[in-house]
Amino acid sequence: AQQAASCQGCRGLGECGGSPPSLYGTSGTAGAKVAAAAALATTTRRIVVTGGRNNRSSGLTSTVQLGPGEGLQQLKTKVRKVFGKFSNHKLGMLMLVDDAGAPVRPAKKGDLVEGARVQCTYSFAEGNPGFGGGFGRRGRGRMSNRSIVDLGTFPMRCDLGIF
Repeated sequence: AQQAASCQGCRGLGECGGSPPSLYGTSGTAGAKVAAAAALATTTRRIVVTGGRNNRSSGLTSTVQLGPGEGLQQLKTKVRKVFGKFSNHKLGMLMLVDDAGAPVRPAKKGDLVEGARVQCTYSFAEGNPGFGGGFGRRGRGRMSNRSIVDLGTFPMRCDLGIF
């Protein structure tokens, strides 16, 4: 308190020998955030994931284990591996869920503590419409070997000496 009073005269510039004011604050919440970030970097956590979908079923629930330092991208990768492919859809946001099971807000890395609950959201993915018209259209637009053989039966093609 005395140092803070003495720094009032120098307007926090450090002329009186005191330290300048902190840009991040010195309240207890800042220390708690630093401690939580340190815990995320050094511990493994189990996250409960609900609302998963794949081609055969929906409403799936699983528990995913995150290693030290892993965040949302790694969690989404593990969710895709656990639940599998959901055709024509992509995994969207992971929503933080309250105790009643209602989504509250999008999850952030700091929310991924031990026992956290998140819900998957999916959005429609049309594929690549510029080539073949979307999913499952392999080989369209190319001539297969069978069609080349069939073209060889026409007399006009035979007269040209192509076959």
